[in-house]
Amino acid sequence: LQCPEAGCFLLGIGEAVPLLGLVVSTAISVLDEIEGQHSKAADLAAAGRRVAKVLEALKLFAENASRLRDNDAKQAVETDMRELRRLLDEFRGAVAAFRDKGWMARKWHAIAHVARLTDLDQAIVATLDQLRLIYDLARDQYFTSLLQVQTYALENAMRAKVEVSAAESGQSRENVAAQLAQDIEA
Repeated sequence: LQCPEAGCFLLGIGEAVPLLGLVVSTAISVLDEIEGQHSKAADLAAAGRRVAKVLEALKLFAENASRLRDNDAKQAVETDMRELRRLLDEFRGAVAAFRDKGWMARKWHAIAHVARLTDLDQAIVATLDQLRLIYDLARDQYFTSLLQVQTYALENAMRAKVEVSAAESGQSRENVAAQLAQDIEA
């Protein structure tokens, strides 16, 4: 299988996100497993779409990794990346089971106990959502920092001087400001 665009991008940027390379490699190995069994059509196609979506999400995370400045956030990302890798390994195993003889009979037996791909898909989505929340918090903190009102020291000092002079002289702020504007020593 050729490296999917998102996967190649992610492998190319290295470790901007903790464990990113390992998770991407695992995701690509799932796609390789799927390609080897293209005759099992619908379920494998759905599994391939899930992995492609994981890679796209990881690409977005990697592009925004610089906003993760908090060590707790970085540790949370690392924990979730480990879980995502574990889930993708299990997902690959579930997909690989399609290759074995008797896979359909085993699938019927498995349905009675657990719908493996569906459950893994839900766990993968939940883990990606946890990662999204961490990145949302980091983005929100960054965005909030952009919205902080700037302080302007010279303007504040001038305003204070106008206020003090107006209070001392009993003149309006406008008159005091006009006088100070004409006074070069002000």
